[in-house]
Amino acid sequence: MKLQQLSSKVWILPAHPDDEKIQPAVGVVIGGNETVLIDAGNTPRLARELLGELEQIKAPPVKHIIYTHYHWDHVFGACVFDAPVTAHFLCKKKLLEFAKLSWSEEGLQTSVEKCMIRAESAKIIRAGVDDWSTFKVVLPIQTFEEKETLVGEDYRLELTHVDSKHSNDSILVEVVGEGVMFVADAFYPAPLRVNPNDRALDRMVLKTMLASVAEIFVHGHGDPLTRAEVQEILELA
Repeated sequence: MKLQQLSSKVWILPAHPDDEKIQPAVGVVIGGNETVLIDAGNTPRLARELLGELEQIKAPPVKHIIYTHYHWDHVFGACVFDAPVTAHFLCKKKLLEFAKLSWSEEGLQTSVEKCMIRAESAKIIRAGVDDWSTFKVVLPIQTFEEKETLVGEDYRLELTHVDSKHSNDSILVEVVGEGVMFVADAFYPAPLRVNPNDRALDRMVLKTMLASVAEIFVHGHGDPLTRAEVQEILELA
């Protein structure tokens, strides 16, 4: 997968077109001498591929990571980066349960037995971890409840919590001045293992997206959406 540039400061490592890969998009914001990641990839192997892509565009070091929500496919690559993480406080609370596990082949199997991770997902994680001794669940060190603003060298990010059907720790991340918002999986239905009977999209989140000034919306498992496309999705939801 190759980085795609969306604006002067924003790139993405696109979502894998094969849904069975469970490989969501990762956001990259470059401001001055630092890089911020929106999510961290589904495994250390993918995170290392992202590092290679960042080197290709001569991106500055990754200085910060933002988790959009706690699901493993958005956070398990973070151990590759030496960078602090910001997320909603519920995200940290949920990840603490993952962090308690002794991560190894046995620990992965335990996560499946406890229904924390599906067996199909465990196969992807197993393939993406080359050395369990270097793997860990990276917890957020900075958390917030409703809104947070991250200001760095030549960038400003507005973080907004949305109590979405998909995950109640979800946040939207707007890159101010760039017309780009990262929404990850926030408008998706609840995961099948949580509620297999409700496959409706989250209209509240879609309306919140449209209330912003963003023109491009990067979601987790598909191509970025235009404002017109989000409006059409809302009308059909």
